[in-house]
Amino acid sequence: MHHEKETEKWIEQLRDADERGLQELEKSLVHKRIVWFRENSEIVQQLKGDLLERAYQLLLMKVGIDESDAPVIEKTDRRLVFHSRNFCPSLKACIELGLDTRSVCKTVFEKPADLLVKQLDPSLRFSRNYQSIRPYCDYCEEMISLIGFPENPSYRK
Repeated sequence: MHHEKETEKWIEQLRDADERGLQELEKSLVHKRIVWFRENSEIVQQLKGDLLERAYQLLLMKVGIDESDAPVIEKTDRRLVFHSRNFCPSLKACIELGLDTRSVCKTVFEKPADLLVKQLDPSLRFSRNYQSIRPYCDYCEEMISLIGFPENPSYRK
């Protein structure tokens, strides 16, 4: 039932949204993510692992995804890549409305996720591989990268 309500909410929000409407949705999500981060600072401080792992846990926690639905497939000292296979109401809404997820997800959802991880550290960057995104692929390939960090990033652990 919860999934159906979430999908219906996104169908309503996306149904008649033009480019400006999509940007307004993005702006609203950015605000919600930052407020959520501030309101959950105690939980955020309990995240474990290095900076990339904490950013990954933060994203999953915010959107309510289990690690088994978004397994890490690659991890280096500068990048963590995961494949999201979780239920996604915006994906279902896009399919029902005939919208291209590559465009909608880039316009509406990438910046809010990016700014959320930047709350942990401004050198973090969230991005997606839009060649590997549902429904054109079995998963959405997403990544968190460290950009422009000093030679010795040990202080970030």
